[in-house]
Amino acid sequence: MDLVCSKCHAKHWKAEQLSRSTVNRPVFGSCCLDGKVVLPAIRPPPRDLLQLFDGTSNHSTHFKKNIRAYNAAFALASLGVTVDRRVQDGHGPYVFKIQGALYHHVGQLLPEQGKHPVYAQLYFYSSEEANAARLRRQNQGGNNNMAGLNAEVMGILDHTLREHHAYVKIYKTAYERLRDQQDAHPEVPSEAFTVIRCAPGVDARRYNKPTANEVAVILPGDGSVTTDYRDLIVHYRRGPYALQRIFETNASYQPMLYVLLFP
Repeated sequence: MDLVCSKCHAKHWKAEQLSRSTVNRPVFGSCCLDGKVVLPAIRPPPRDLLQLFDGTSNHSTHFKKNIRAYNAAFALASLGVTVDRRVQDGHGPYVFKIQGALYHHVGQLLPEQGKHPVYAQLYFYSSEEANAARLRRQNQGGNNNMAGLNAEVMGILDHTLREHHAYVKIYKTAYERLRDQQDAHPEVPSEAFTVIRCAPGVDARRYNKPTANEVAVILPGDGSVTTDYRDLIVHYRRGPYALQRIFETNASYQPMLYVLLFP
């Protein structure tokens, strides 16, 4: 990839240039449509996270070496895919082959009885309890990719995401409101779900709305109410709609999966 778009500076292969390109001025359409699409610059990450990315301390070095494992520990959704394990019988490099669609799961807000909290459910607990659960998964071998995570680094990341990540705040606010509703009206079933809707035309890189005190919609009922343009549905209790998929075309996909890149 030795050619650079003169408008957005994305790198390209020579074969990707448009037919109207010249030797001195290659033109590309797969990145910014030759300057027609202009996205605002990504905002700088919070200070503590930036220090982990750019610093030279032992924590920073450890974080960058294990960033995939840390992201997996703090992700709000899980990978949903059918893995073809027939290609893993050899002795060569590891191969990850999937069958069918690649999507990601967002489960219920609270864990099932007797189950440990995972993914977004961990943000409803205190930082100490949540990180203890993450480390417990590591020590019990629940995820080999999480082996060797540092408790102090996890504390920094947990605090940063709770303070700055918009979707963490949405989950927390939804949980608090549903809990208050149940306390005020215990006789009313608390089967409710939160709809996070990304309106058309909204800046694709703005994940700061709604704020901590706002929830897009809370709809009571059993999930049978039909609403248009539902991008992400997070259910409070178990039920026929307890597990929802997020496809990669959804605007929620990247900030919920790659929480350390979109804090």
